[in-house]
Amino acid sequence: MIRTIIAVFAVSVLIGGCGAKPPSDGSFALVLTVSNPNPQVGDLLFEEVMLFCEIVGDRPKGVEIVFEGHEDKLVADSFTGDASIIFDASDIGQVFTFSCSALDPQGETITSNEVLVTPTS
Repeated sequence: MIRTIIAVFAVSVLIGGCGAKPPSDGSFALVLTVSNPNPQVGDLLFEEVMLFCEIVGDRPKGVEIVFEGHEDKLVADSFTGDASIIFDASDIGQVFTFSCSALDPQGETITSNEVLVTPTS
């Protein structure tokens, strides 16, 4: 019972914290998080950053998640909602913006919040 209450509270805080609305009609919302928004890189130092696109609500069967932003550098799994990107020295000072989207059962596009990643030295 206590675990259920904590889980519901955590999901409510997570949804409210990123601007996604909790689904009330059997649909879903997407919440995008990043493992490290400020990776440290250098001449011989690379860092892999993970992106996690979580479905909150009822996940429709066969839904595919699409990541937007710098697709040429992303390695993404459209079924798990995980993606990774490796940053290097050439990325220092740039701001990389990412989001994810999916189609709901009615064919409408659901888009997540945006996350920013700024590699530093």
